[in-house]
Amino acid sequence: MSAPNPTSPRVAVILLNFNGTDDTLACLQSLQSLDYPHYQVIVVDNASDENPQARIQQAYPGVTLIHSRQNLGYSGGNNLGIQCVLEAQEADFIWLLNNDATVQPDTLTQLLKLAGQYPFDIIGSRILYPDGRFQRIGNRLDKGKGGLKSYKLDDVQDGDIVESLSGCSMLVPRMVFEVIGLLSEDYFLYFEDNDFCLRAAQAGFKSRVALQSLVYHAEGATTGRNRPLVTYYYQRNRLRLCRRFFSSPRFKLIALYTQYRLFRSTIKTAIRRSAEAEAHHRAFRLAVKDFYQGITGACPHAI
Repeated sequence: MSAPNPTSPRVAVILLNFNGTDDTLACLQSLQSLDYPHYQVIVVDNASDENPQARIQQAYPGVTLIHSRQNLGYSGGNNLGIQCVLEAQEADFIWLLNNDATVQPDTLTQLLKLAGQYPFDIIGSRILYPDGRFQRIGNRLDKGKGGLKSYKLDDVQDGDIVESLSGCSMLVPRMVFEVIGLLSEDYFLYFEDNDFCLRAAQAGFKSRVALQSLVYHAEGATTGRNRPLVTYYYQRNRLRLCRRFFSSPRFKLIALYTQYRLFRSTIKTAIRRSAEAEAHHRAFRLAVKDFYQGITGACPHAI
């Protein structure tokens, strides 16, 4: 383990692509405008149905491409890139950046500016929608319902500590991975960034926000926002996160609240009698069942 280079730290940028080559190319184009020179880019393709390698290599021959033969989810796909960086030992920081995001010229510079003050902490960007509206800067676990509550922009100042950051744009010192390990692949999709930040906090690494580091994020471009599969991963994984980081009495209350929500969903679905409502209810029910059966990773159902 070693401290980052204090004068010109080396940064490895990891983009995860899954059937989103146009988004990835747009992200790569925006990265070319960065005013910080000491970075390399790794694109991990998560077994896309399309074939992005030729397009990416032709447009950006300097990018390192890693192809996974199966979809490993957000955690597993990013971990392929992270492992590559750690083995090469050629980067002081790893910047996890969503492929459906674009950056400004000083986005990385602003992250590194704060990292210069707190070289062993995780630094996150201010995330905006493509039209400039505020999207998020971080999340905290809701101790009553077990979901996530987003910090409002007025809640924090530059450099403030938050409970967890968004994996959309997260600058992580190499040492953090060396101490606590990689992203947890139990989740497959959603909540792995929260899990990582909470594990890091347990080891003494804080999560901070760099408000001047701006990232524009087309939220849900890869997964969609209203699909039953999203419902499945959200409901299963929030229970997993809560059980891992809450006390037993607190988790029991959240489990009871979840059963109430599931019962309410049963009633509403019976009333609505729509295929969409039934699909989401089935995903919710399977998520809770699979959580208690200890099923992790990719969803084993056709949803």
